[in-house]
Amino acid sequence: MGALKERCEHLASFLFDAFQNFDVQHMPYGIYAFDGVRRSYRYGFKRETSDRIISPAMNRYGCLTKHSSVKWPKHQCDSVDFITPQGDLGSLDFHRISFIRVSPFGNAYHVDKSVDHKQRWEELALTSRIRQLSRVDSVTTGIPMQLVMLVGFDKEPTPLGVELRQLQNELGASLEALSFFDRIWPDASERGFYIRACIWAKLQSEHDTRS
Repeated sequence: MGALKERCEHLASFLFDAFQNFDVQHMPYGIYAFDGVRRSYRYGFKRETSDRIISPAMNRYGCLTKHSSVKWPKHQCDSVDFITPQGDLGSLDFHRISFIRVSPFGNAYHVDKSVDHKQRWEELALTSRIRQLSRVDSVTTGIPMQLVMLVGFDKEPTPLGVELRQLQNELGASLEALSFFDRIWPDASERGFYIRACIWAKLQSEHDTRS
């Protein structure tokens, strides 16, 4: 494993820790609903996630960060540019998807099993975004660490399993150009769903000597 991939894997693990810790520290809402205030599904939660979890975590890691404009408007993402402590330039596009709805049942909140938002996967258009990422030339862009992060909420113990297999089948060999890291954990407030955080990374080849 190259040094750049090792650094990326360590950063990904640190970000996953930050999401999982936030989920526990902010019960009963967690990263699913933050403080319980209703937001725009398309944009509100993504920007708040960047502001409250991603950027602070990267700063604790030692990165310099700057929130940037949405680079891929059709993909409804939020973006953070960063420089790692080792001097690697990077960018992270953040996506969020929820296949569930949590509703009140008596004195508690649980997943509403009558609701299924699986159609949101096609609306997200993540497959085309990952395909674009696989084709990026990190040397030409001058950004050796380009990341796409997805956080998803699902009733299944292996959240987004079907969708990620579909993505893998559709992209095939294109995924060989990318590194992939992920983590799964159950909702800390035991509302009946699971969370999966994924990062796809396009890393500059350390053997590429183009100037």
